[in-house]
Amino acid sequence: MFEYITGGYILAGFHEVFYTQATKDAYLKVKQEDEETGKKRVYWRISSTLFSQLRYDVDLTPLKELAHLYNAEEAAKKYPGMTAHEKLMEELRAINLAPKQFYEGEGRGEKNATDEEKAQALALEAQKQASL
Repeated sequence: MFEYITGGYILAGFHEVFYTQATKDAYLKVKQEDEETGKKRVYWRISSTLFSQLRYDVDLTPLKELAHLYNAEEAAKKYPGMTAHEKLMEELRAINLAPKQFYEGEGRGEKNATDEEKAQALALEAQKQASL
């Protein structure tokens, strides 16, 4: 969502941590050097990512206050106006994790949920997940 509100100035990223043979070899080398020199240290490492979510009704149109950081014409094409909820549902649909009522045009004859109903359903689902 920061990518949207910054007009692409701050890009969304991915976070993956791999434990490769090269990582293991580097660890073993440092550990051996420490054993030989008598140096003591902790070998674990913490890697964390910050996830955030804006309130469901926040407009994600790129902020005018940041217009000096992005090309307004390109940003208008790449980051069309939508709410935080709409963006979240777009992302969840892309990875097939959206609740059924959030998929539109599936020909079930069901009424599409309003943004308020969607937000309430999403909040309920989050509460269920938090209690697990």
